[in-house]
Amino acid sequence: MPGKRYNWKRFWCPRTGNIDLSDRGYLYDPDSEYGHIHNPNAVPFESIETVPCLVLLGEPGIGKTRTMYAERDTINNRVEQEDGQTLWLDLHSYGSEDRLVRELFGSPEFDLWRNGTHRLHVFLDSLDECLLEICKLATLLPDEFKKCPVERLCLRIACRTADLPNVLEEGLKELWKKDAVGVYELAPLRRVDVIEAAKTNDLDTDAFLHEIEWMEAVPLVIKPITLEFLMNTYKRTGKLLSTQRELYFKGCRRLCEEINESRRAAKRTGNFTAEERMAVAARIAAIIIFANRYAIWTGVDMGAVPDDDVTVRELCGGSESVSDDKIQVSEDAVRETLATGLFSSRGPKRIGWAHQTYAEFLAARYLVQRGMTLSQVMSLITHPDGKLVPQLHETAAWLACMAPDVFQEIMKIDPEVLLRSDVASTDPTNRKALVESLLILYGEEKSFDHDWAIRGQYQKLAHPELAEQLRPYICDGAKNDVVRRVVINIAEACKLQTLQSNLVDVALDPTQPVLIRVEAACAVGRVGDDTTKAKLKPLVIGEAENDPDDQLKGYGLQAVWPDHITAEELFSVLTPPNVEFYGTYQTFISHELVQRLNPTDLTTALTWIAEQLSRHEISHSFGHLMDNIMLKAWEHIESPDVSEAFAKAVLSRLKHRDEIVGGLIEPQFRSMLGDDEKRRRAVDAIVPVLPDSGTCLVQLVHSNTPLVIEKDILWMIGRLQCEESKDVQRVWAELIEKVFDRQDIDQFDTIFTASQKNPILEKQFAWLLKSVELNSPKAQEMKEHHSKIQEWMDRANDCPILDPPPAERIDLLLDECTSGNLSAWWRLNMELTLEPDSTFYGDELESDLTVLPGWKAADAATKARIVETAKRYVREQDPKTQEWLGTNTIYRPVFAGYRALRLLLQEAPDFNGTTLRK
Repeated sequence: MPGKRYNWKRFWCPRTGNIDLSDRGYLYDPDSEYGHIHNPNAVPFESIETVPCLVLLGEPGIGKTRTMYAERDTINNRVEQEDGQTLWLDLHSYGSEDRLVRELFGSPEFDLWRNGTHRLHVFLDSLDECLLEICKLATLLPDEFKKCPVERLCLRIACRTADLPNVLEEGLKELWKKDAVGVYELAPLRRVDVIEAAKTNDLDTDAFLHEIEWMEAVPLVIKPITLEFLMNTYKRTGKLLSTQRELYFKGCRRLCEEINESRRAAKRTGNFTAEERMAVAARIAAIIIFANRYAIWTGVDMGAVPDDDVTVRELCGGSESVSDDKIQVSEDAVRETLATGLFSSRGPKRIGWAHQTYAEFLAARYLVQRGMTLSQVMSLITHPDGKLVPQLHETAAWLACMAPDVFQEIMKIDPEVLLRSDVASTDPTNRKALVESLLILYGEEKSFDHDWAIRGQYQKLAHPELAEQLRPYICDGAKNDVVRRVVINIAEACKLQTLQSNLVDVALDPTQPVLIRVEAACAVGRVGDDTTKAKLKPLVIGEAENDPDDQLKGYGLQAVWPDHITAEELFSVLTPPNVEFYGTYQTFISHELVQRLNPTDLTTALTWIAEQLSRHEISHSFGHLMDNIMLKAWEHIESPDVSEAFAKAVLSRLKHRDEIVGGLIEPQFRSMLGDDEKRRRAVDAIVPVLPDSGTCLVQLVHSNTPLVIEKDILWMIGRLQCEESKDVQRVWAELIEKVFDRQDIDQFDTIFTASQKNPILEKQFAWLLKSVELNSPKAQEMKEHHSKIQEWMDRANDCPILDPPPAERIDLLLDECTSGNLSAWWRLNMELTLEPDSTFYGDELESDLTVLPGWKAADAATKARIVETAKRYVREQDPKTQEWLGTNTIYRPVFAGYRALRLLLQEAPDFNGTTLRK
């Protein structure tokens, strides 16, 4: 790929593995928190470099050569550290067997390895570009390697996906054991890679990504060759092309071009033009899409071709039009087309589309170019029930963009599908008509807005008269909830501020259905102006009425905080959330409140913490909020007001025997304690408000996040010597004693010297500095004191065991489910997150039950009961869709249903397959 080099980390996937593009169409980052779950097959080269023989594939323009050479120095260094050796050869210029044998098998590096004992790593790039006939090369390499000690050889061959000779692959598997040969294909780009490229090219990254996502061009941007094309276009014109259709046409054409400079220089660009390959690709797309096939079988048909494959021979025959000419669709034309960037591997002898959108676009284009009539087109995409075939929705959307009569016909029978099309580029009259069709569809409840992907397309419906078209549905309570919800979502997506006063009226009206009020409040918070957002304050201060799950309160808080409500007002209206319903209110408490909390309001927030109960007596959301406030206060601890309020909050938490900062962010706070200046500033503020002795003082030293540590002794002696208050001096003296190391002679000297000048310190260390009779009252007091310290240390190190233990809790909930109370399943999910000594529930967003402590600790019988209960839950539990769908909330029972499905997919796949098919 021509252009700049980027600091990308690329990933390889087994040729038969799956790649997850669920990050808005980008490769789900394998390095992200949940990347190992979404993309377990995608790995960096370092993870597979121990495989003796690697074949590294990639379609044209995916960047395989650049990826390998970008890692060349790193690979060489790793091999050198292992006392090995590397040999890199680019095969593109080799035209004779003699030269290849001489420069590879006769090279000094190869001779040294053959006669030595070390390991050699051979990298052969551009196998597909070799001027030596590839069939000869495919037999030459295995034949020559047979003469070598391959047990000490690591061979890496890079080749275009479609050009890998089967005879070479089989030859390599004969040399090495089958399991020692890995065939991997280079994965597409991640979102962070595209951002890196945009920054390197001095593009406005946010604007560029927004344009890409608006034009739904992510399938093009995840390939380096088309990314370069899109970036150049955007840099030159400040935007992408005017229509999605034009963008995909030029992108697909780019993928049909030969862009390799060495191939072009050698005039090895193939026998067909990019336009001719694209015409053949369109035929292939039409066959794959409309015949419901999966891949193209490129090998000989020996009776083992999968049922969902089409053979190369079946694709051949006849001609296709290219401009004013025709091209005969021969086997050469098909195979040359399959070698373009439009296709990627599906395993040995199988080729498929590199991205499904390429096939859908080209299949639609094929029908239009062939001049098919409306009735012919509709017969291909319509189900006997009159609706469009679901699997052909995307293709139908492309057809609607290309053929106005198809657009009009689809609008009559299945208008939702048109939201998938490039409707934004059509005439405003068409958009208005489409909105009207959708309103009729939902108004008559012939469809429900359950498809989140469809909702993401509402912004395409914007037209000059949209506000007036939607207003009656917002204001008229007689309209059904489905159509009103859709209308509000369209208004939000199209940012119709002219409707914000109507939306506010609905949100504040207690006579309206609560779900519609929630949608209206959400829309105001996202698109309303400041004045309108302020009007939602009644939802926050207890005037919402009929708000059982605090959804109205949550959206109200999002709208008014921090511009239209003070911190004092905010913390006075915080109430414990409904633990059975995770929605906007919990999200606001757990994540958004502190993000928008001004440093000047930290004292109010810390005062609120000081008034709270123990972590065990409050909700998880409140606990998370408290932790985040403490973390933010730490960042501003240099402020006297903040440090004073922080000290009181710390004292409150320690009185409740809580950690200062606990939960999932405890490790983050522990790492922050390495800043001695901040830590000592906090201790300076805490000591004056501590009691003379007791629990809190001990916990400052003995906890998971200690504020006072051994290296503070000299500093604390200095603070004691500067302190006038005798009571505070005693606190300092006790803290010094608690971190004192009796085995450290230097510390003893320091204490001995300081005690000469301070009677309080001398008294505190009398047990050390003065003799004590063994059976005296003082000796008894010292024993009791030691026992108390030991008790607290044991409590800190040994968390109390849950009563009843997690296993018993799980059994009880399984019994409830068995007796018919299936709602206990979601609570069972929570209990599975517990360890025997847990002090709070674990990550409730974890979707895989088998990674939770409760599952891992369960015996086989309990696991079987859990699986059987999951089956019942999936079959029998009512998801109560109308209560949560479209409310932008996390409904625990439904999340539990997803976990049940995932568990069954892993533990009882036959059940899942049957259930999903039904």
